[in-house]
Amino acid sequence: MNSISMHLGDSYAVGQTVGNMSKSAEVMKLVNNLMKAPQMAATMQEFTKEMTKVALSVSLSLTQLKAL
Repeated sequence: MNSISMHLGDSYAVGQTVGNMSKSAEVMKLVNNLMKAPQMAATMQEFTKEMTKVALSVSLSLTQLKAL
């Protein structure tokens, strides 16, 4: 009788774990859809390029001002 009770307890725990993992997977899908990671990565790369251009421009401007 004890082994049946333990088996039922294990089965219940496995069922809960499967349910929680399923819910977790659903949440991850929703978060990925909201974030749109590939688009965000492309935007951040473009932003980095623009900031590099600005930094170079400022550096050249300061160099020119010091030369005066």
